[in-house]
Amino acid sequence: MAAERPGRYLSDHEVVRIAILLEEGRSKRYVTNLLNVNQSTLSRAINRYHETGEYGRRAGQGRNRITTPVDDRWLRLTVLRVRNCTAKMLQNELALSRNVHISLQTVRNGLRRDDIRPRVVSTGPRLTIELQDFSLPGNVQIGVFQNGRMFSFPTSPGSV
Repeated sequence: MAAERPGRYLSDHEVVRIAILLEEGRSKRYVTNLLNVNQSTLSRAINRYHETGEYGRRAGQGRNRITTPVDDRWLRLTVLRVRNCTAKMLQNELALSRNVHISLQTVRNGLRRDDIRPRVVSTGPRLTIELQDFSLPGNVQIGVFQNGRMFSFPTSPGSV
């Protein structure tokens, strides 16, 4: 006897097996004990098979989606266009441009589903590439931030 499986749907394979066993003349009690399913689950599976002629679940089961494929594509393109946007920014932009109001978690789930990772914006001042030559003792190089403040770092490999 199989282990108990509360709250799980029957697979297509299990429903086919149920239908074959019942067509062979086995009793419902025998089938429920063999597959370790409830009698009502077995009856629903057989009724569904007789109604639809298919073994799978009926269409339309499950939670309805809030976003459409067009909204999902808009989110994906926007985050790829503006790599440093946050989920909150995407949520607000979607509400303004498409009039679709979704939660932050829905935005995060959509990005995760599309395998898009967030990019963290740097918080410090931006460095410029131009380094000024100052002759300081100990081979120290001077750099300049974009806001005009200066910093220094050693240039010789042994002084790190």
